Amino acid sequence: MNFLLNFGVLLGTLYAARVEAFQNPIRKPGPDPSVVFANGFYHLIDMDSRTYTSYDHIEITRSKTLGGLLNGETKTIWTDKNTTRNANMWAPEIHRIDTVWHMFYSSCDSSLPCCDSCHTRVLRGCNKATPFDCTYTHLADLVPPTGSQGGPKSDFAFSIDGTYLEIPGKGRYHVLSIINKDRLQSIAITKLDTTKWTVDGWHVISVPDQPWEKNTTNSNPNSITAVNEAPHNAFHATSNPKGSCGTDRFTLAQKVTFKPNNSPQFGIPQPLSAVLQPPSGE
Repeated sequence: MNFLLNFGVLLGTLYAARVEAFQNPIRKPGPDPSVVFANGFYHLIDMDSRTYTSYDHIEITRSKTLGGLLNGETKTIWTDKNTTRNANMWAPEIHRIDTVWHMFYSSCDSSLPCCDSCHTRVLRGCNKATPFDCTYTHLADLVPPTGSQGGPKSDFAFSIDGTYLEIPGKGRYHVLSIINKDRLQSIAITKLDTTKWTVDGWHVISVPDQPWEKNTTNSNPNSITAVNEAPHNAFHATSNPKGSCGTDRFTLAQKVTFKPNNSPQFGIPQPLSAVLQPPSGE
């Protein structure tokens, strides 16, 4: 099964100002986006899908406007000579934890066939004003002990698309995609120790039990967006009706509203020709 949910995070303080409209996509190509607002800039982290056959480095792009990310200032922030983790770098996300920028991402062993060797990993950045200013170093591989992993025997360490979750008063968690005991790609959660940078055993919280989750052709990719922690949702999609994991994926952003019970209402994905209003902070 293709794991169709794609997480993107857009954090920022909104204030009243004159704004200019923008059109999607805000990055092309642009799979697995994560967007963070810091020090007056939007920072977009994504896989460099212009080198789709390798996925061997991660880039960051910054711009003072959301629409400006399409041609914003870009640089490579991570490459890796360690062959056990330098292939198929997927789903990078930036999070500021205890004043320090960290990057969560997935990668695999370049000496092995994809993708059983893939794990979620963490890089440590810096405590400067923006993630653009950091030099990143490998910090940890978030793999629980054998016997508390995935697969029928709880000994399959494959994981991808990990994210960071902090619940005030409860703790810090790692949410990710694993293979469950029935060999289905599923969403799991585990406690994350950000002192030792270790995780407990994986606990499955969602399995693909709906028809749209089992449709590996992804006939309507625009119908799928994921929970996002901000007033705008950054997500990737493709105009290919058959679905795609290639260079015809791009990053889009769209305003999110909230219901009276504080649950997010994502609305209907707008066509690429639509003229959209950016966050008021611009």
